[in-house]
Amino acid sequence: MQKKRNTMSWSSFSGGDTWAPVRIGLILNPHSRINKGHVWEQEAKVLLGKERVCCTRSVDEIPDALAQLLDREAVTLLAISGGDGTVHHVLNALLTIWRRQQQETKETLTLPPILLLCGGTLNLVAHSLSIHGTPFALLKQFLETSHRMRVGELLLHQQRILRLESERWGVRFGFVFGSSLTARCLELYDDKWGGGYVGLGRFLFEAIRGFACKTSLWKEVEPYLLPPHSTLTADEHPFSYIAAVASTIDIKILRGLIKGLIVEKPIPGTMRLRLVEDVKVSEVIRRLPELVLGREAQGIVDLEGVKSIELSGDFSLDGETYMGTTRSQGSYHVEVPMWTVPFVSGRFFSSM
Repeated sequence: MQKKRNTMSWSSFSGGDTWAPVRIGLILNPHSRINKGHVWEQEAKVLLGKERVCCTRSVDEIPDALAQLLDREAVTLLAISGGDGTVHHVLNALLTIWRRQQQETKETLTLPPILLLCGGTLNLVAHSLSIHGTPFALLKQFLETSHRMRVGELLLHQQRILRLESERWGVRFGFVFGSSLTARCLELYDDKWGGGYVGLGRFLFEAIRGFACKTSLWKEVEPYLLPPHSTLTADEHPFSYIAAVASTIDIKILRGLIKGLIVEKPIPGTMRLRLVEDVKVSEVIRRLPELVLGREAQGIVDLEGVKSIELSGDFSLDGETYMGTTRSQGSYHVEVPMWTVPFVSGRFFSSM
């Protein structure tokens, strides 16, 4: 007998009521780097109660977890413990329900405030909100600070988000987009060099050394990294490019020591775009440090206030790769909606 999937009725969600008490529900990814093999799940259940902690071991379990927390448990704030990939999948599941409910009810519904508790490796989205620390310490501090508070008293940051629509993948949301070459580099960074800060360092070292010395590893991965020569259209202006990254958040690593991409003018409905023009592979490899560190260099184009881009091929969103598309299948459109996602700001922890 097939298990019946839980469904949500958004009318039972009280997060739109600013006078509602803060009641936290947690989605926890046990496979993320910090959470793995830790007693954090049991600690969270002690703090929140077992019914308000959902440990999701696969993406398929996320919709049921949202139904339990937002519908049956009537939480008014959704906490997420995991890396950028976890945030990506939870947010996409949440927005799928939100969009469907709005279409069915013909009403404007309020998204629940979201609290990011880190738990992954890079935690780019959390760090862009100035949230740093371990999941347990962050949750404990938040509970102490928000005791007897109402939703309307929370210090929130209204974050812009990217909306990508493609023939193969449908509509997906995220904060950091990467084109085909970027997605392939992410796969190698994660699969061959283990991800994380160590993996990032090894990837840069091996790419530069491998190209210069023609190592066996470089010969193995070079065909995979051959950049596709194609055109990207940004606000109807065509660019011949080989790699591109677009973002609505600041990309900062090591507490801002490395600034990959900074959104200097957060204009509603726009993104920051950085692309590498159509140059030789040797130039791409030579410029890897500049690309990672966000420095200006010849052949690198930075565009602020971009409303939409159109391109084709594989891509990544928030570090999650969407691969295997052909040119005919892989055309897609990326834009920034005028609505935003409410996150608890890192300033909340230092303001009380």
